[in-house]
Amino acid sequence: MEEVVMLSDYKTKYSDILDPPMLQEVVNRLAGNMGMAFLVTDVEGVPVTRMSNLCRFCTLINRSEEGRRRCADALAEDTSLVMKTMRDELCTCYAGLVHIVVPVELHESPLAVLIGGNIILEMPEKGRIYKLAGELGIDPGELWAAAGEIPVWGRDELYERVRLFSTVATVISRLFYERYQLQQMVTLNRRITSSLNVEAVCSRAVHAAAEIIRAKYCILRLFNEEKQALIIKALYGLTKELTAGEAVLSLPGTVQELVLRTGEPFVARETARNGITGNGFLDDGGIRALLIVPLSMQSEAIGTLEAYFNTPRDITGWDASIVSTIARQSAAAIENARNFENQRNYYLAALQALVVATEAKDVYTRGHSLRVAEYSDSIARAMKLPVKEAEEIYLAGLLHDIGKIGVREDILLKPGSLSLEERKEVETHPLLGAKILEPANFPQAVILAVRHHHENVAGDGYPDRLRKNEICLGARILRVADAFDTITSNRSYRRRISVKKAIIEIQKYAGLQFDERVVRAFLKVLNKDGAVIREKGGEGPLLDVLMNALSAISALGVVDKQ
Repeated sequence: MEEVVMLSDYKTKYSDILDPPMLQEVVNRLAGNMGMAFLVTDVEGVPVTRMSNLCRFCTLINRSEEGRRRCADALAEDTSLVMKTMRDELCTCYAGLVHIVVPVELHESPLAVLIGGNIILEMPEKGRIYKLAGELGIDPGELWAAAGEIPVWGRDELYERVRLFSTVATVISRLFYERYQLQQMVTLNRRITSSLNVEAVCSRAVHAAAEIIRAKYCILRLFNEEKQALIIKALYGLTKELTAGEAVLSLPGTVQELVLRTGEPFVARETARNGITGNGFLDDGGIRALLIVPLSMQSEAIGTLEAYFNTPRDITGWDASIVSTIARQSAAAIENARNFENQRNYYLAALQALVVATEAKDVYTRGHSLRVAEYSDSIARAMKLPVKEAEEIYLAGLLHDIGKIGVREDILLKPGSLSLEERKEVETHPLLGAKILEPANFPQAVILAVRHHHENVAGDGYPDRLRKNEICLGARILRVADAFDTITSNRSYRRRISVKKAIIEIQKYAGLQFDERVVRAFLKVLNKDGAVIREKGGEGPLLDVLMNALSAISALGVVDKQ
């Protein structure tokens, strides 16, 4: 069952990356060393830190509600300008102060804005300061005196500070880039280790690796013993159609062979040489840099994780370490998934034997489980249940009587009425069936449906005497399907009745034994699909019936954990 991975699962979550306390410490130190006020905002212009080293002039302005509003508007305008240009900008606020506004980027996308200011290029006019004081309700003389304390810089000094600001922004960007990578690694580890599906693990690995180190393409290949070649298991940035002709990579002479043999990453930081990747679809795409690391499990390489870039890239040791860690996590998860798959297959083989043994004990029930599954599936779909829920109900139908393996054969085949003790033994089969399924990690909905498929909505069923909605919907559906197929089939103790009479019986006990809503859906199904379903498995060889049922179980794959 292949998992669809949403790219949004690995997109940058900026709110998780920005660390206000750490940023506050950074801007406080910068403000003290550079003699300027410093502030970091998010991409919307909302402050992430407090303004550090605010001059007395700005402090006075911010005591006024109108002054605070104008300052907030100015910050939003400055941020908006930088978001549009993605360049360093010099901005002048409404009070005449100059601000240096620099974008902080992550993965070539805006992360935050660094703002420094509270400087002027020349002293403002006194009349302008007095006018501003009047608008804001501030003492004019006090504001004018504070204006005289604002540092006056020449343009050369200002432009030197702009270059310094750019350097600071780059350092902050790198700091958060590494923080982001580490956070993504934690997220990836949780997602990979939570999966027991090889395809899901591989898909998550390529998406995460591509997002974390910003690769154009990413490929995960696993070694195939039989073909002695690497097989593509997951792609990022490439389509299966594009890679179809080269999904199997013969190793001799390839970079991948070197990586598998040495167990070391291969890095090409800049190359224009055609053919270095060993894949035409990549070489034709103008690959200029690449990183290939082994997927290793206990010193044994089981595949490769490959990242490709269409521009020259300074692939660092940190990048190689990140991708190597992803590869190690993936290799371990793939091994776990394979072990789980083997255990699941062993258990399904045991279930196959049980189903064979169960139906072999009672020739009258051949094909019964398959027909119950078909009826139940049709009812579920007629009730417009989600596909996954319908599949679980179908699987429960196939397995609903598996607990009869624990009921004595002489009771199952007894031609007459059962004694009280014999009936009690028959009534244990739902409980036994649920106990058989539990160790295989079948979905809880399947186990509950098997356990409760003989409960009645009136509360007089077995084994738990549940009523109405206390009984899961899957079990209520099985109850109708099972009853109908039972009374329209020959049994050791009676002859079957006609479909017409069976419908009357089902309707008679709606609201007592059966859920009325399920009965209505069943009658629609019977008119549409009934004849076809009744033909399934009824008269054919037991092996044919069994193989049909078991192939359906395997195809559903609902016991795989995602």
